Amino acid sequence: MKKIYIVLFTLILFQCGNENSKTDINTISADNTNQFVVSKQQFDNEGMLLGHVTQQPFRTIIKSSGLIDVPPNKSIVSSFVDGYITKIPLLVGDKVNKGQVVATIEHTEIVELQQNYLEISEQLGFLKNEYERQKTLYDEQITSQKNYLKAESNYKSNLAIYNGLRKKLEMLHIIQTKLNKV
Repeated sequence: MKKIYIVLFTLILFQCGNENSKTDINTISADNTNQFVVSKQQFDNEGMLLGHVTQQPFRTIIKSSGLIDVPPNKSIVSSFVDGYITKIPLLVGDKVNKGQVVATIEHTEIVELQQNYLEISEQLGFLKNEYERQKTLYDEQITSQKNYLKAESNYKSNLAIYNGLRKKLEMLHIIQTKLNKV
């Protein structure tokens, strides 16, 4: 396809530069819009060959670099919990890497989530010990099955709440090891 454009451009230049030509380039395009005339001399000088039109890929690679620019009033930020953005450390045009802090969100719901996690994690130790104690007593037939099942139910329901809260904190990228050291 590229060669066809070069041939067409060359023919136009030859027609414009040839004063002895009996046919004007404008009359050719006006008479036959789908055809143009090439003389034997032009055909030989340009090294043209006859063949069929085929589609061929270009061997040119285009490399480019750029920067995504978001207008200051057109950005959208979403979070798993409600909150207020208190800090945005980036400016327009800054490069952002995976895992980099883009914004800091604060809200009382996040504090309550951390508080509930810490309370449940503390209760979980006691409930686990109570569950194991009731199981031992039930296995030795010292206590009733009702007490054992109640202890098991309390432990497993609190374990489910604990795992749910832990997962929410992971989604918010709040690290439990730092939270537990406080």
